[in-house]
Amino acid sequence: MLLRLPYGSSSIPAEIPDSSPCEVLQVRYPEASLQPESLIQQCLDNPVASPRLDELLVRGRRVAIVVDDGTRATPTPMLLRLLLQRLSQLGVDERQISVVIAYGAHRRHDDETTAALLGPDVVSRVQVVHHDAHDERNLVNVGTTKRGTPVSLNRVVVEADLRILTGSVKPHNQAGYTGGGKSIVPGVAGIDTILANHSSANVSHPRSVLGIIDGNPIREDINEVIERFVGPSFLINVIQNPAKEIVGAVSGHPVAAHAQAAATLDSMCKVDTSVLADVVIVGCPDPIGINLYQTMNAMSAPVRVESPVVKLGGHIIVVSRCREGVGHPAFLECVRSSSSVGELHDKVTRPDEVMLDRYAAQIWAETLLYADVVIVTEGVDPQTLEEMHVRHADTVEQALDMCAQPSGRIGPITAIPDAPYVIPHYTGRD
Repeated sequence: MLLRLPYGSSSIPAEIPDSSPCEVLQVRYPEASLQPESLIQQCLDNPVASPRLDELLVRGRRVAIVVDDGTRATPTPMLLRLLLQRLSQLGVDERQISVVIAYGAHRRHDDETTAALLGPDVVSRVQVVHHDAHDERNLVNVGTTKRGTPVSLNRVVVEADLRILTGSVKPHNQAGYTGGGKSIVPGVAGIDTILANHSSANVSHPRSVLGIIDGNPIREDINEVIERFVGPSFLINVIQNPAKEIVGAVSGHPVAAHAQAAATLDSMCKVDTSVLADVVIVGCPDPIGINLYQTMNAMSAPVRVESPVVKLGGHIIVVSRCREGVGHPAFLECVRSSSSVGELHDKVTRPDEVMLDRYAAQIWAETLLYADVVIVTEGVDPQTLEEMHVRHADTVEQALDMCAQPSGRIGPITAIPDAPYVIPHYTGRD
């Protein structure tokens, strides 16, 4: 069988031996909207569990529009263009509008990347705020959640009369799905808030996996922040297929509208399989495949689900270009500072351990404790990968040979070409 797997902005071929049964898990997205702008306009006119924008603006005119950073494929320039147009029609002066980039704990973009992310006209028209989770001068403490998370948020966002949260909804290996209140936590939260929300106990909770919202402590903590500590807010989130085309949109209350979007997406991207595979091959297209840190979304997909679709002690082959390398220096140093995966897991799950990117290192370790990982990439050198307790391969075929049994046999294979957009669902009928 010949597969084509995403690799950066293109793809690479992979030849699967005829002797090994191979199931390919593909998502079932509807046709892309031929008029995405009209879809967004209609969505804005019909919010879920929320007044319309014109009604919300009665309370004040200072607006903070929160947008994803460049690690998401959200069509931010189009969303901003339509929102600025609508706000202008409603009498909002552009001097009262701030666009806040929700970096979470990610690094800040340079000017060129910012202009590409937002659109050059936006940069010249409104105030652009680069959120910094470590800048205490521009954070406001607003309270503590029932789970004990201290909540500090970006001052511009807190002091606005209205917050408009933009983003896209896709599977997420901790919060169930992206989108919704993630624009606030971790998006514009302080680092202490992010680390508490992503505590080791929350990350290892059985409900903190792909496609689960109810009972998910990370998502429920986020939703509590929205409900209790953030003023009037309005959500506009899109659903995109793996080609980054818009197939759906929702607006309204950040919690209720997001829940509706997640339910819709669940029917599109949850794919049943009765195979518990020896080897799972996952593809990771850009922008998620931009670095190894983000690629973890694909790498962990066969494991961070209600029931893993790879056998305990099996193999995960990750295909990702990672043109920016590992991507997060703190994550890299955290992972390779331990001599074994077990030592790493013990370190990052200690309750008193406080370190940047600890939660990412925990997901890395828990995935490796479950399965062997081989990464096909040109962006991270083999020595660095070895220090991170995974193996490197130049091709998928080479990776398959590395995963073969001593006899040369390779057991059942599952391929998930667009892994960041798929929730594999094991039915238990192998």
